[in-house]
Amino acid sequence: MERALVLNSGPCRDRTRALWVCGMIAGAQVDIPTARARLLRAEQEATEQDDRVGQTFAVQWLGQVALESPSTWRCWRA
Repeated sequence: MERALVLNSGPCRDRTRALWVCGMIAGAQVDIPTARARLLRAEQEATEQDDRVGQTFAVQWLGQVALESPSTWRCWRA
């Protein structure tokens, strides 16, 4: 999927979907920096394309990644 993103650098709904899926997978692997970067890019591209479904998935997974972030857990413990 990452190679497909490199080969298709132009914004389109399929690329946006690939970005949020990569972000979702990175989040599941607790690779927070990669997940956040992919999801923020997906949200930006979805906004530019007026792709509300893409925006929804990107924002949903950004929230999920935020909950998995170690810095979030430090805040909850305090």
